[in-house]
Amino acid sequence: MSLLNVTVKKAHFEGPQSSQYNSYVTLKLQNVKSTTVTVKGPSPCWEQDFLFETNDVNQGLLIEVWDKGIIWDRAIGYHYLPLPQVPFSHEDGPGQWLSLDGELVMMDGEVVGTKIPTGHSILMDCRFELPFGSLGSGEENKVGSPNSSTNSDYEALLSDRLKLDPNVLALKRKSVCPPGSVCPPDPENTEGPDLQRKLELLNNIMDQEARNEQARRQYQYYGHCK
Repeated sequence: MSLLNVTVKKAHFEGPQSSQYNSYVTLKLQNVKSTTVTVKGPSPCWEQDFLFETNDVNQGLLIEVWDKGIIWDRAIGYHYLPLPQVPFSHEDGPGQWLSLDGELVMMDGEVVGTKIPTGHSILMDCRFELPFGSLGSGEENKVGSPNSSTNSDYEALLSDRLKLDPNVLALKRKSVCPPGSVCPPDPENTEGPDLQRKLELLNNIMDQEARNEQARRQYQYYGHCK
């Protein structure tokens, strides 16, 4: 199990209508979706953090930017980020500017990429959490892939983030049901649901903090980064 830390920093929109955009960002990883607050203007600033847990690093993170409307919302652009391109790191970085495209590329009902550049871009900082906190560069290089980390490592990380008793997070490993099969309920195996609930709780806490900070920033800076 791996923890993906995503920070939605800011965006830059082109075109005469960009000053009227009331934009927000939606992040999708497998069946989990998270959304930022809404900010007005051609250079919106969010600085909002999200955590995702995944056991398949061959997937990709879909980044969607939307313009909120009165009746319906309009897509501004998309970016598909393959997880194998995401590095391990124990600290936040400056982020990377990603181009936004106008259409999704689908294969067998799944998003595999994007096409048709829009000229818009978004600044994102994406990293997999290191399971043992701060590591030296030599130790960091020894971590080959997100799959090399154990569940207990990330449970300890969640315990630190949520300030919970580590005993509460003492979860047993579970066997994964084959895709498409129906798994019988197992009262002694609660790792998946428990970990997902803790991630949702953590994202809700960070989302509320981000909304409070964003309200202050919008009041002072009208939604633009300094």
